[in-house]
Amino acid sequence: MPLRFGLVENHLTDDPDDYSAMVTDNDTVTDDQIIDDMVERGSTVTKADILSVLEEYGASIQRYLRNGYQVNTDLFRLYPSISGVFHGRNDSFDRSRHQIKLSLHAGSRLKDVVPDIDVQRVEINEVTPVIQRVEDLKTHSVDSDISPGNILSVKGAHLKFDESDPEQGVFFIDESGHATRAENIAKNKPSELLVFVPESLSGSYHIEVRALLYQRKAIRSFRFDPELNTVS
Repeated sequence: MPLRFGLVENHLTDDPDDYSAMVTDNDTVTDDQIIDDMVERGSTVTKADILSVLEEYGASIQRYLRNGYQVNTDLFRLYPSISGVFHGRNDSFDRSRHQIKLSLHAGSRLKDVVPDIDVQRVEINEVTPVIQRVEDLKTHSVDSDISPGNILSVKGAHLKFDESDPEQGVFFIDESGHATRAENIAKNKPSELLVFVPESLSGSYHIEVRALLYQRKAIRSFRFDPELNTVS
């Protein structure tokens, strides 16, 4: 199955003929499917054996991370970092002001696959909001960090929404799936939203725009793939 993508107007450049790719309608595989594939391809171990090894493998990675290690494998490189402001050279780590983040980068085996990925362009017929860029205007971090209580610039297409409708707007989705709506909007235009990040946020989030577009009967949504992390 190819990697399917559609083209959407690129509102980040001045050229009206510029478009950007949006990956769309691609399937997701789970651990169970990967294990079933291994067994079907003639693995000499059983599904139960594979599940047991993967559980131990994951638990070992967790133990190393808890002790501050970086994890570097053929599949991925996983490493912790610390965000937030420290006041002076002698300031200590404070979980109310500082956050530990995990960053994941492809390892050599995953990078080797990239040239072989087949792609297919498809038509995107259903108009939806599209987020192309998120910038924290306090730290000028792009597609990475957000500052609770400060302004976030969200750029893209078809972003404008009805602020009086609580079902529409900019929502911050945490790791459990809970959504927090941004209630303070400084700019509400189709190509850019300026929103105040809710002060209650702490941790990692995905940002989602929900809007009832012109002459549409149902609210459409778009969730930005990069994970955003709160910083002080």
